[in-house]
Amino acid sequence: MTGGSGAQTWWSARNMTLDSLISFLAVVEFEGFGRAAQALHRSQSRVSTHVSELERALGAPLFDRRTRPTALTDTGEAFAEHVRAALGHLESGTEHVRALIDVEQGEVRIGSYASASIGFVPGVLAEFTGRYPKVQVVLHEAGVRELEEVLLEGEVGLAVRPVQPERLHRDLAEESLWREEMQLVLPADHPAAGERDPAGDDDAVARLLGDRVISVGNPRRRSAMAAESLDTDVVLERAGVDRSRVLYTQHPQAVVAMVVAGLGVGVVNGLALATSDTGGVVVRPVLQREVHRDVALCWHRQRYHSAAERRMMEIVRAAPAPPGTRSLRPMGPAAPAV
Repeated sequence: MTGGSGAQTWWSARNMTLDSLISFLAVVEFEGFGRAAQALHRSQSRVSTHVSELERALGAPLFDRRTRPTALTDTGEAFAEHVRAALGHLESGTEHVRALIDVEQGEVRIGSYASASIGFVPGVLAEFTGRYPKVQVVLHEAGVRELEEVLLEGEVGLAVRPVQPERLHRDLAEESLWREEMQLVLPADHPAAGERDPAGDDDAVARLLGDRVISVGNPRRRSAMAAESLDTDVVLERAGVDRSRVLYTQHPQAVVAMVVAGLGVGVVNGLALATSDTGGVVVRPVLQREVHRDVALCWHRQRYHSAAERRMMEIVRAAPAPPGTRSLRPMGPAAPAV
């Protein structure tokens, strides 16, 4: 019996056209068939036919036609509430699809890490919002591993992320953007501060660092597994520095301040220093081979990317490499949109 009732309801709904629902709601809003017909640019007989079709499908009258202005019956009042909601959902859905196609509205969620948020992302967002002012942009700043997690969970659609530590999930794709050399931050009165090439090999770095080192990172997250080592750790490991004796901070500017205070020698990526005030210290590149930070644009291979997200990716790809870095993007045609 229940199945039969459900089938009858479904059949009734199938006999309700969008035009008939629009005509019905117009009669409600304009309090009459004549004014509704005028507003819709339809004949009054057409509007009346639409309402009659709905009444036959529902098996109940929607209007008391004996009154002036036309009044809703109890059935009509109940039905009008649902029609308003249904047409509202359709309108919202239409606007959503149009936004995806035309990049006129919608939302883009982009992930980034601290120094990229200072030295690279502002220019990208300025370019994007200038072209697509109605699209809302949400920036999610996080550490390298967390950026991987939010990409997998769909909390962001794309992210600017250091290549190291390597991705744990193969569902994530990446496209190289730039390379940063690692830098030593020396006190201005350090004996090696005036040297032209104070860190040309592993032994030279080891002598400079000794056992007093300041770096950027979160030791608690990185100590859990070797795969979480960051680019700066390569420098420390080659120099024989025990990471348990490294003073870590989350902010490059704090590294500079601590070096000025005489707490040690800093090891920081190039972009972080390029966006910091390095007054009072001397910055020298770490010239060891294969010691650098590569940064990439990352996204989920299997997820659908809206038109707005694809436009954001295009702008990221086309943006100039930030200060203190070298572009890794190939010359020639741009990479295909995802």
